[in-house]
Amino acid sequence: MKISCIQPTSIKLYNRDELDEKMEIIVKSVIGLTQIMACSNIEYVEHPEPIKLNKKRNKQKKQPLFSYKTLQISNSNKINLKSTYEESDRNSPRLHLRRGHIRRYRTGKITWINSLSEIKKRV
Repeated sequence: MKISCIQPTSIKLYNRDELDEKMEIIVKSVIGLTQIMACSNIEYVEHPEPIKLNKKRNKQKKQPLFSYKTLQISNSNKINLKSTYEESDRNSPRLHLRRGHIRRYRTGKITWINSLSEIKKRV
């Protein structure tokens, strides 16, 4: 069975499997976004609409620009990794990459951990 989806330029037909794949991507994206928004070190930064520019756009009969919000990771969880590694007598960590991820503590606190790459400096 084919299902039609309306796009701005034309109508495209998708089969059921293609729609299931697209819905899975959308659902995973929404779940990931809500998990990030629940982190304790995420701040919402509001950007107000530009008043003067909107007045000018109204005179030109253009649509006004709207206010919007962005998510910003606070810097409260930064650790001085270089000093920690230099004082250690271990041979690791070697050059490595760490992806950003969500950390859940036993207390129920959820926080975002930034991605990073580090090289241990030998003294």
